[in-house]
Amino acid sequence: MTLSWDENQINPLSSQNCRLKLKQFSEKWREVLESFEGKFIDNGYLLVSDETFSIDVSTNDASNFDKSVFQFFSNVTEITGIEAYQMFSFGVSPLPENFYKELFEILALGRTDENNASPAEYFKLFSVTANVDNVEGQYSGSFNLRKDGTFLAAFDLYDEDSLW
Repeated sequence: MTLSWDENQINPLSSQNCRLKLKQFSEKWREVLESFEGKFIDNGYLLVSDETFSIDVSTNDASNFDKSVFQFFSNVTEITGIEAYQMFSFGVSPLPENFYKELFEILALGRTDENNASPAEYFKLFSVTANVDNVEGQYSGSFNLRKDGTFLAAFDLYDEDSLW
C-alpha cells in the first residue's frame, strides 16, 4: 500500500493550546507512538513527511512500523465508492478509540484559521493506492479521519485494463 500525504500536517505553532495538546497526546500515547518507530509525527506531519511525500507499507513486512500503520487504518466504519464486500482489510484491531478522537482534536487546533472557523467534520489524511493479493486491479482512494474518531474509506477498484 502506498500512502501519499494530503491533509496530514499538524501545525503545532498555530497556538499554544495545540502545542500543549500535542505534548499531552505524545505523553499519554507514548507506548502506541513508539510502535511507529518515531515516524508517527515527523516535523508536524503524520506518517508521511513533506520530504518523503509517500511511503510504502506491506502486510508481508514484519516491521513494527508497517504493522502499526495497518492498525492505525483499521478503524474504518464507513466505505464509499465500492461495495463493502470489495473493501480490503488489514486483519488487525484498531488503536484505542480515544487515540483517534484526540488526534482529530489536535488536527483541528492545528488548522483553525485566524477567523476561528469551525474545524472540518473530517480530514482527508492520505491518498492511497493498494494492491491486494487475489484481487485483479488496484484500489485507489483515501482515508478520511472523522470527528468521531473513525475513518471513512473512499475507494474505487480499477481493473487492469482501466489502469492504462
